[in-house]
Amino acid sequence: MWYRKAVKQGYANAQFRLGLCYNTGQGIKHDYAKAVDLIHKAAEQGHTEAQFVLGKSYGKAHFLSIVYVEQDNNKAVEWYQKAADQGSSATEFYLGNCYYEGDHGITRDYAKAVEWYLKAAVKGYVDAQFQIGVCYIKGKGVPRNYAKAIEWFYKAAYEDHSGAQFYLGRCYYKGQGVPQDFAKGAKWLKDAADQGHVKAKKMLNNPMLGVDTPPQVKRVL
Repeated sequence: MWYRKAVKQGYANAQFRLGLCYNTGQGIKHDYAKAVDLIHKAAEQGHTEAQFVLGKSYGKAHFLSIVYVEQDNNKAVEWYQKAADQGSSATEFYLGNCYYEGDHGITRDYAKAVEWYLKAAVKGYVDAQFQIGVCYIKGKGVPRNYAKAIEWFYKAAYEDHSGAQFYLGRCYYKGQGVPQDFAKGAKWLKDAADQGHVKAKKMLNNPMLGVDTPPQVKRVL
């Protein structure tokens, strides 16, 4: 396996990939201890994926936590921070979640959550774009602003994010941040429902919460 040769030469990406192979047993015998050791070595060299994996592992959210990594919230945040400081969009989003939920021993701070979400969102990280929309629509970490929420929901919805599609549909029904438009609302709800979004399905079954479905909506459905 060429990974082994590259590992001996100290290549971080090879260390990380070989570590994954030891974890999954892909082309090699399972060895969780070696998996952890190699991924640690890659992370210490600044490999952002390895740092992210270690962060999730110490936070008990990843495969390495099964046997050889004991939960340690401080180490989890430390590795997240290192990866995020290098511009890892996935880690920026994950740190945003930690601040939003008050997870991994981090004190809940919606403003900091928005800061991290925004770093990932401007790079096109779809989940972060959606979450900023949620923050604007709920007024968490930023003043409530339906128009800005719509902007971010559109970015994520065009990338087939079902949650963003659902919120867009609901906003069009309610006229929040956009002129009320039942047909557009139904269109976005249907897009979300087609991806299995439960709330979108329920809203389509009773779009006006008890009021007869307008004709323009029936045409869309």
